[in-house]
Amino acid sequence: MISYKIFILFFMLLMHYIEDFHLQGCLANLKQKKWWEKQMSNNDMHSHYALEHSIYRNDYKMSLFAHSIENALFVMLPMIVDMLISEFTHCLQNTWILFIPSTILICVSHYLIDDSKANEMKINLVQDQLYHLCIILLIFLCYFPIIGAWSI
Repeated sequence: MISYKIFILFFMLLMHYIEDFHLQGCLANLKQKKWWEKQMSNNDMHSHYALEHSIYRNDYKMSLFAHSIENALFVMLPMIVDMLISEFTHCLQNTWILFIPSTILICVSHYLIDDSKANEMKINLVQDQLYHLCIILLIFLCYFPIIGAWSI
């Protein structure tokens, strides 16, 4: 049973990396404020002034939020499959109760981490991915507590 739980963890990590590095598509640009500024400067305007007074000034936030939701659902997909297959036989009687808070935690943390990398430029890619890894491990440990759960 330990190998099954390790498989779930690796599947969660794989889903994160597939979504973060391969499926972002146009959201990779749209979630960056600098990209929007560049688009405004292409229209012969002063980019910072134009973006700050534009109706598009917060569009990068919505794109970042969309990416965060997508990532959260991809990361939680292995947990959904596990909950459907196991028919709630984990240590916790009803693991579906954890699904919504876990998904929200991943979504909010992913938004904040990616914003601090893409827009505030406070962290690099290595730090970004390590923070995401820690959140995924935290969620995994909420579903599969280490103490007493590895024998199930």
